[in-house]
Amino acid sequence: MELKAIKLPASQRFAASRRAVKRTFGDIEDLSAWFGVFTRTFTFDRYLSHRPRITGTVIASLSVSRDRSAHLRFYPIARVSYSDDAAAQFESEMLSRLRSWLTRQLAKPETAILGAEEIIVEWTRGEHRVHEMRFL
Repeated sequence: MELKAIKLPASQRFAASRRAVKRTFGDIEDLSAWFGVFTRTFTFDRYLSHRPRITGTVIASLSVSRDRSAHLRFYPIARVSYSDDAAAQFESEMLSRLRSWLTRQLAKPETAILGAEEIIVEWTRGEHRVHEMRFL
């Protein structure tokens, strides 16, 4: 597993710690986990025609490409809108959900892979919401 991170100002945080990500995904070799690296905000893939309605802040996304490489991205969020309790809930519930989704994607036979798949986690109104997408 490859892990890269940027430093954040004190007013921002990520939904999970690097330690929790290593503990949850450490045995998956084809996974790159990026904390604010390459982009600090989420954008939809340009090939995605049916986009889910995002009303909150996207805090994480996990995508699997046709070649079965996976990219877990964390996006910064303001500390005032994302509490320690929310981060603890993300680490205890959402990381395991992301891992099980990734395990299912990687276990698919090669003939079942039609394109890239992605799962997005947004924080809105005090709860985590999950969106799953598939695009070519």
